[in-house]
Amino acid sequence: MEFATSTPVGVATPLPIGIRMLAPQYYAPELAAQSVTAQAYASLPGEMRELLWYLDVEHLSVEEVVTYSGLPPEAVRMASSVARARFRKAWASMQTKNPRVPPACAEFTRDAILFERHELPQAVRDSIDDHLVRCIRCAILAEEVHHLEEHLDAALLPLVVGPPIPDAH
Repeated sequence: MEFATSTPVGVATPLPIGIRMLAPQYYAPELAAQSVTAQAYASLPGEMRELLWYLDVEHLSVEEVVTYSGLPPEAVRMASSVARARFRKAWASMQTKNPRVPPACAEFTRDAILFERHELPQAVRDSIDDHLVRCIRCAILAEEVHHLEEHLDAALLPLVVGPPIPDAH
């Protein structure tokens, strides 16, 4: 899959409303590159990364991606579904490999994506719900899973374009 650049070089693309960026003095590219989200994205094949970039970072429509890729709309939709599933799987896999996950949190960490997508038996969901009430770490992780794909732009843009330039006013 070959894509053309959607925005000419040197032309700024505004960030979506609600995206907050760190002040430049707090930006640490080496830490951003080590984020689980960035690592999961980097683990995907190039075509999947490109597709997710255009759809979830640049927020292009399927029709716009069709123009760049030459693929039919249904092929773009199917490929994006597969790419998002692979991204979620890579993200969850990297979360479970974190040696700092307490044993009491291991079950939720392993099942976070399935929990969010309501793909677990009710008894397991009830057990996880009880855990989330008591564990701030897993409650935060649950919120991150809920917005995982929505915030690819916030996780990946700083790696590519660097920190925002402070407003001169």
